Amino acid sequence: MVSVGIPTFNRPQGLRNLLRCITGQTYSHLQIIIGDNCSDNDEVAKVVQDFKGDARIVYYKHERNLGATYNFQFVLDKSEGEYFMWAADDDRFSLNYIEANINRLNSGDHLIGSFGVLYSTIGDLIPQEYHLINYQKRYHRIRSYLLNPSYNMCFYSLFRSAVIKNVSTKRFDFYGGDWFLIAYLLRFGGIVCEPSSEIYRGDKGLSSDHVRLLNHYYKHSKLRYLPFLRPSGRYLRIDFFSALYCMDILLLYNFIHMNRALELLAPGRYSFFKRMNAVMIKVMQRIIYLVNKSTLRPQAS
Repeated sequence: MVSVGIPTFNRPQGLRNLLRCITGQTYSHLQIIIGDNCSDNDEVAKVVQDFKGDARIVYYKHERNLGATYNFQFVLDKSEGEYFMWAADDDRFSLNYIEANINRLNSGDHLIGSFGVLYSTIGDLIPQEYHLINYQKRYHRIRSYLLNPSYNMCFYSLFRSAVIKNVSTKRFDFYGGDWFLIAYLLRFGGIVCEPSSEIYRGDKGLSSDHVRLLNHYYKHSKLRYLPFLRPSGRYLRIDFFSALYCMDILLLYNFIHMNRALELLAPGRYSFFKRMNAVMIKVMQRIIYLVNKSTLRPQAS
């Protein structure tokens, strides 16, 4: 059985579209868990009511909004299947998504997750080199992933429950936490892309609005201008040796995202810091290139 966890909040039409594609999957042995994070839009409950004839769907509405991280963990904790996947209420999936990714996942014991090719909601392909996170050595997998965090749509992989249920999302409740959660999971095996399945990414989620994200995690703190300083430290405590191995990449994160935060939150200011950061970014990129050239090898499988 596959458990599908759907955290939702105030997006009835998105939820309706998602439920259509999940209930219409070619693989039908499903448990569909909806965690409603105290939506104040009554239409959300009405959407679920429209699917009441499908006994695979279980609906929970929280008494108060406890945040996205809690809701993601909640639907994971309620899952009972051998496999698990999260599905965001502003995304859609091809109707063969679950079946194709089960087959891909079972093609190798070293695999812990499998996901589809990424498209925008209007059907444009978003090119990414997904194969890079399937290195045999775990540190190489983690390093390659952190170099390319745009791969983070593999957060919506079909995972082996035995792996994903041993990881608490609450430990990763910080800016960029989804990136570091996937990096941590890569300790246990590879995550691959199954090209016969597709994800259509929505653009309404919290992760698509970086100003909201910065304000959500930092509010009035000056650390919002250094948004990856705290996450780098947290990741160092969660997975010390992997973080140490990727320290040059974590430093690059801080320089890149400092510039981004300065531009988003204080446009036209701090020009000296931006120029200095631009120099440091070039230096770090050169260091990373030399390190990778000597350690990483092309992936064959």
